[in-house]
Amino acid sequence: MKCPYMDFKECLIEKCPSCNFEKHEREIISGRYPAYMSTEDAIERGTAWRDTVTEYKFKSCKLVDNNVQPVPQKKEVINNTQKTSIVIHKSIF
Repeated sequence: MKCPYMDFKECLIEKCPSCNFEKHEREIISGRYPAYMSTEDAIERGTAWRDTVTEYKFKSCKLVDNNVQPVPQKKEVINNTQKTSIVIHKSIF
């Protein structure tokens, strides 16, 4: 989701204080193991393991619900240009 309160950058739902979200945790089996081996054997031998994956589902934004206007972004262009001239004289003597 693009957040209008963060200059339309991608919203980090779990870190945004104004987002309401649902947290879903699910368990998956990660790792690699041959086709002839069962998942339980692979877990016992250490080639596979159980991971918990956390997913966040966006529900609503408190700022949008309360009709808070986004702050217009302030763009400043700073031109720091310097011109340096160096003269080198070479002599054969």
